[in-house]
Amino acid sequence: MTLRERRSAKDKPRSSVNSMRLKKSCTRSTSRPPRTEAEGSG
Repeated sequence: MTLRERRSAKDKPRSSVNSMRLKKSCTRSTSRPPRTEAEGSG
């Protein structure tokens, strides 16, 4: 394997994990505020 192939192989899983983390963080941040507001008003 060449250095480029190794780098690409290492970067692929990292990018996928980062994207999943970003998606989870985004969903959490967007889902939390409305819940807290509803609880406070309720």
